Amino acid sequence: MSEPAHILYSSLSGEIVGGGQHSLLLLLERLDGNRFRPFLICPTPGEVVDRAQAMGIETRVVPMPPLRRFSFASLIALTRFIRDRGIDLIHAD
Repeated sequence: MSEPAHILYSSLSGEIVGGGQHSLLLLLERLDGNRFRPFLICPTPGEVVDRAQAMGIETRVVPMPPLRRFSFASLIALTRFIRDRGIDLIHAD
């Protein structure tokens, strides 16, 4: 059997601010662990981060300012995370 696909999910918030965060958590909870290995990045800490970590999902807080206040530090941190974990697919909301 082949190694599970590494998928990086992102949330617009570390807090639950709407249905998107609930849907993301349900998706992460129900993924087939034999086929997929999820990772999560959020721009801020909060309940989404806490609940994903409680599911055993590797989660990282990477500040992602709006494009008009672009941050090379955030881009470098995100790029390293993707490279170091061998991410195959990015699912961004």
